[in-house]
Amino acid sequence: MGQFNQRPFLISSQASTLFNGEKFCIFLDINNKSRLEGMFFECPSDHIYFPYFNSLAEKLERCPLNKVEEKLTQWLGEHESFFKTQFLNLPNFLLMRAFSEYTGADFNIESLAGGASDKLICRCFGVFESQIRDYVLANESASVLDIADNLKATIGCGSCMDDVGEVLLRVKNQGSLASGESRLDSEFNSDGTRIMPMGLNPSDFVLKIDELKRMWIKEQELQRYQLEIVGIKGHNIFFNIEPQDNRDYILQTFKEYVESKLNLSLRFDFTV
Repeated sequence: MGQFNQRPFLISSQASTLFNGEKFCIFLDINNKSRLEGMFFECPSDHIYFPYFNSLAEKLERCPLNKVEEKLTQWLGEHESFFKTQFLNLPNFLLMRAFSEYTGADFNIESLAGGASDKLICRCFGVFESQIRDYVLANESASVLDIADNLKATIGCGSCMDDVGEVLLRVKNQGSLASGESRLDSEFNSDGTRIMPMGLNPSDFVLKIDELKRMWIKEQELQRYQLEIVGIKGHNIFFNIEPQDNRDYILQTFKEYVESKLNLSLRFDFTV
């Protein structure tokens, strides 16, 4: 049985998904395109994610849109240890989708804030994502150790190590992906760097696939089917499809659709 923290008076945008057989929803009430009056949610009250949906809703209550990124970064930092153990940060996942629906395009906090935004990566030494990006662009062979030596990121508490690595790989992969099709036949490139399709980490890539899934289901008029992404490992994405009639044809057709949209070669499979 789902439970709302509170039903919104006005709904500006919403997003929902089935995850491990349970339904989760987020509703946004945005006032005059300048302030997020509230984020409201539906989540089983006994679910492990419930307190995290609730804390995110409290963090974003009556938040100006140009402060959403700051508040979200704070929330992610406060709960970093928990979400490192989870396949997907579901509250953040749905929030991105809801904002995507509101803006009518791929979600981008910069467009809401009305100006350039920059993510703080290393809190110990105040190193921002743009600093790491600029360093990598100027030093093609840069490694995490090089960034530590030159920018000091990661040498404090060390909790930003994964984030620094993600920024490093994203910048490198964006350059290689711009040149044409990228195949995902292995988890690592020849230089030992992990392949990140479109320069995205797994959660962001799942979000991209899920957006395409919604478009494809609508185009094909397959609303009676539920396609649920239940896992990602390397270049493999695992699905559950209900009902299961024609599921092989549905998955293969959806795979071809995604590959044509993203110019990527992927592997789709069913969860065991």
